[in-house]
Amino acid sequence: MESDDTAGHPFVVATVLDPAVKAMTDFPDILRAAAYRHVCKLVDDTGTRVEEGDGDETHESDELPPKRAKHDVRSAMLSFIARRGDPTQATPTAEFDRYLGMVTAPECDLLTWWREHGDVYPHCAAIARRFLAIPSSSAASERLFSATGRLVDKRRSRLLPEHIESLMFLNRNK
Repeated sequence: MESDDTAGHPFVVATVLDPAVKAMTDFPDILRAAAYRHVCKLVDDTGTRVEEGDGDETHESDELPPKRAKHDVRSAMLSFIARRGDPTQATPTAEFDRYLGMVTAPECDLLTWWREHGDVYPHCAAIARRFLAIPSSSAASERLFSATGRLVDKRRSRLLPEHIESLMFLNRNK
């Protein structure tokens, strides 16, 4: 596989966005460089959309946006200090470079880390939300279809959610 094609694979992007393994020491140098370029381009594209007012989060005009999570004093202070650094770090590319240069503990929890550092790396966090929300497998949904029997397997693309729910109820309550 070409390294540029492989660099765009969700697994590779998620690896770059995992603070514990972002160094990608087990990957070939060519693939690591291509993955960093790809994620950097994604971060730049996200930064452009945010600046143009077309961010990831869209809300209905009559619907209130969700409340922001409250941060503790320490997290807020660290966030403020990180953002108030030198002015060259204002670009999304510089933000991604800071993220790559940051040393993290190898046993950190991925989702908790991004929740705590999302305001320090807002463009990278937007990409992380998009890629880390992808389920790693479809085993759970396949298991549900298998539990309902062979009839469902043949016609699963034509089933309505209500019918699946009814079949699951009947199967579980035999």
